Amino acid sequence: MGCASGVFSLDIATSDAVTCSGHRDGSIKFWSIKEGKIMHEIKAVHEASISSCQYMPGNANQVITSSRDQTVKVVDVRNYKVVQTLSNENWSSYCDNSLIGVSPQGKYVALPSSNGKLIILNRDSNKVETIFDKEHKSNAIVSVDWSMRTSKVASIDTKGTIVIWS
Repeated sequence: MGCASGVFSLDIATSDAVTCSGHRDGSIKFWSIKEGKIMHEIKAVHEASISSCQYMPGNANQVITSSRDQTVKVVDVRNYKVVQTLSNENWSSYCDNSLIGVSPQGKYVALPSSNGKLIILNRDSNKVETIFDKEHKSNAIVSVDWSMRTSKVASIDTKGTIVIWS
């Protein structure tokens, strides 16, 4: 369970009528689902490959992305502008397709780190709420998913170990 090098990184998030995708060149593309073509592209949102791109839970006007440039960015889709940038010195993305998790209300972001730490950031303060660092035993965490119905977060590391956090 690792990240293959040379594999094209494409993560797609979907609203009712528009899909967005994050790309290796740091750009985000917004696609019309009905027409199947690009409606808008924002270049250089990130300085490196976008590893995660999703609509903000509870707010279809925002997209949240993460990147190998070690930042998380929130983009307002009404004007295609970055409205928030988050980062943390404890976070180091493992590969081009490491997925972040976002809490159901969008207040917290769960960052999977190459050092085996799961970092929970508060979007309002850009401060760490919690760092979970024992269960993955220093194996890089590849992906995180936050349950939309509960407060549980699931993470998986390069060895295939899945941990459920609450």
